[in-house]
Amino acid sequence: MEFIVADPTYDAEGDYQEFVAGLRKLASSVAPEFEVRDTDIGRGADWPAVLLGWSPVALFFLGRKIEENLDAWLSLAKRFAEFLRSIRERLWSHRMDGIGAALVAITGSRLPKPKT
Repeated sequence: MEFIVADPTYDAEGDYQEFVAGLRKLASSVAPEFEVRDTDIGRGADWPAVLLGWSPVALFFLGRKIEENLDAWLSLAKRFAEFLRSIRERLWSHRMDGIGAALVAITGSRLPKPKT
């Protein structure tokens, strides 16, 4: 699963390293093993962003037996929903791939709204 977060420190105040450290902490709440890469998004790919990547196989099993897999997916979907809520509360622009969208679909038809 891939999830992209636009760099909120680009052309703004803020520390990039603190942003990435916070993003790593949030990402570890979904699954402990993931990849972090710098990337660019936007027309002409000129907007710096950070790509988070979780292995689909690692997400699928997460140390669970196959017969427990549905419960594992529901648990993962809930953790991903909390991760997404945290991203949205920070007003960070983001994109997700089909696996991320499937996790959102498992938890319901609406994306989590930021707490106010």
